[in-house]
Amino acid sequence: MSCHRPEDAGRSSTSTGCSCHFPPSGVPRPATGRVGWLCTYTPEELLLAAGMQGVRLSGDFANEDRAKACYSSTICPYLRAALGAALGEACGPLAGVVVANACDGLRRLADVWAHYVPDTFVYLLDVPRSSDEAAVRYFAGALQGLRRYLEEYGGRAISDDALWEAIALQNGVRRALVALAECRRQGAFREPARAFYEIVWRSVTEPREAFARWLEGELAGDRFASRHLVGRRPNTSADGPRVVLSGNILTPLDYPVLDLLEESGAYVAADDLCTGERHFRQEVEEGKDGDPLAALARRYLGRTPCSRMANAAERADSLLETCREAEAGGVVYVSQKFCDAFLYDFPYFKARLAADGLRVMLLELDASQGSLGQARTRLQAFLEML
Repeated sequence: MSCHRPEDAGRSSTSTGCSCHFPPSGVPRPATGRVGWLCTYTPEELLLAAGMQGVRLSGDFANEDRAKACYSSTICPYLRAALGAALGEACGPLAGVVVANACDGLRRLADVWAHYVPDTFVYLLDVPRSSDEAAVRYFAGALQGLRRYLEEYGGRAISDDALWEAIALQNGVRRALVALAECRRQGAFREPARAFYEIVWRSVTEPREAFARWLEGELAGDRFASRHLVGRRPNTSADGPRVVLSGNILTPLDYPVLDLLEESGAYVAADDLCTGERHFRQEVEEGKDGDPLAALARRYLGRTPCSRMANAAERADSLLETCREAEAGGVVYVSQKFCDAFLYDFPYFKARLAADGLRVMLLELDASQGSLGQARTRLQAFLEML
């Protein structure tokens, strides 16, 4: 696996699926340690160990026309919104972006970003579709390529000790988020549904150590007082049907859908979203062996899979278990429009869930509020059936 030096700008390497683009030679690199990412298979720990702040990109549609001019309007609206934000400099200064090679939309985004977003690097990280030991070894090799790239770009070595420290920090963030998710399942999360996802979004955009301290302090106080439940669920503002969200991504642009759910009387008890519990549920096992990259590869490939992975049955089993633990009566399957992998999976998941007595509703998202009226009517009708 190889990467280019700054003087090699304009060429790219596709060896082992890796493609890297540096800013043009002679152009000053941005005085920022912020690196954007978009897919939950991106190893945040490597960025932390490199002294950089990983920032999950959201987006806006103020520059949608510019984004559509260079990125198809029939590809994931989330990726298009992120590109629009970068073109309009709405996402703030970035040193570069790490793009996981997880779907065709992401691959095309890497190409477009390298061409149209100036003075930033682009790294395309290959991700296997299985989780066996051969895949773990392959992904560990891909992570080693990213490690070398970040070392060359930042001008500093990334030691194994630095990686283990970053792993420990990120595991602490995950444990705090899991505790918050358990509060939600028990009904102790008394705030609007969007507040939960706003907190999760902060965990992937703010400095991790400061965020972990803040959330641990909130959990220790009375804001999420699950310790007072003593085996009973408190009264909440949503005593109606308990639902689980499944699917791919909810970004801040999509949070009005959460408001609609609550306005319709639902309580969001759990999820298995890429921007929710599936992102933080499993930790990296510390100290199992001396290779932090192998530990990272094992965690990222071995956790609950998303639809781009090969084991759909495993994900369906996990979703069923989540619904049972959350005492949910139905699943709202949210998918960004044009996301082939998740939309192809929906009929299979619907059949599996229906066989277990669960009702399922598909809700496609396009990061705009143009179809909220129709979504409200459909959600109300769905909840009446629960």
